Amino acid sequence: MTGTIFDIQRMSLHDGPGIRTTVFFKGCSMHCFWCHNPESLSVEPDIQFFADRCILCGRCQEVCDRYCHSIDQKTRVHDFKRDSCTKCGKCTQTCAAGSLIKTGEVITPEELVKIVIRDRVFFEHSGGGVTASGGEPLLQSAFVQRFFAILKQQGIHTAVETALNVSPESLTAVIPFTDLFLADIKHPDPDRHRSATGVTNELIFGNFRILEQSGRPYVIRVPVVPGVNDSETVMRALSTRIGSLLHPLYLELMPYHEYGLKKYNSLSREHSALDALHPPSKDTLVRLAKCYDTVKVIFRDGAKTVTVSGGVLCEKEEP
Repeated sequence: MTGTIFDIQRMSLHDGPGIRTTVFFKGCSMHCFWCHNPESLSVEPDIQFFADRCILCGRCQEVCDRYCHSIDQKTRVHDFKRDSCTKCGKCTQTCAAGSLIKTGEVITPEELVKIVIRDRVFFEHSGGGVTASGGEPLLQSAFVQRFFAILKQQGIHTAVETALNVSPESLTAVIPFTDLFLADIKHPDPDRHRSATGVTNELIFGNFRILEQSGRPYVIRVPVVPGVNDSETVMRALSTRIGSLLHPLYLELMPYHEYGLKKYNSLSREHSALDALHPPSKDTLVRLAKCYDTVKVIFRDGAKTVTVSGGVLCEKEEP
């Protein structure tokens, strides 16, 4: 059995309790236009080219059999002909500046366990563990099931970050081996959800009901995206839709951020829809958080966690 991942991030603090190692899986069943990990959307490997890192050494040009790289030393321009690229990765292996990166590595569960287990001491001292993220990790459900089963044998806490747009069978397969689910919902209206993400939300709400019935701890997470769901009307409607869910630990508002813009450029992907977007203000997030009556709401404000519960606002420093 093998899976495809594109990153392993150590010392993560916001992907579940404690200090965590987060594994990012490639492939997604949604296409949110604001996605901050565009390299995750395809399950196939990608070549990212960060032009601002290039030192124009010419090594990529020397090793590429298809002449995808052309470097003009006079104009100091590196032209990457992406249409000719087969994504073999030879250029990324010779790029010392990190300008060219191949995203997408095929790995076995056992190999992945050997990597993440190196951080066991941090898990034990902080109450942390391993989180599967993406992309959508549950598109590789059988792999996650095996990976987590081995980790549970080692006594390591496991968590999944998921948009829940997967088959119920994919979700139920990993439930016995997952200690915490961090599950997204973008919009309460099926049509608006489709226009923003490419898919409707009926399957997602159905999977929330499966989580509810399983008894496993879960968190509802709502990305706050300007022009999509950053209104009190939308948040109140979403509050109504999740009102039948009785056991979420809390709801987390996750403000849109601009960290992914460079990634779109590195993949030569169009991102004009993002050019006018800006992260929502703290006041906006507080106002939206107060729309929820039945669940505690949190969001991150720098080094603080802001909590709104029953209309009462409190802030505390992150431990």
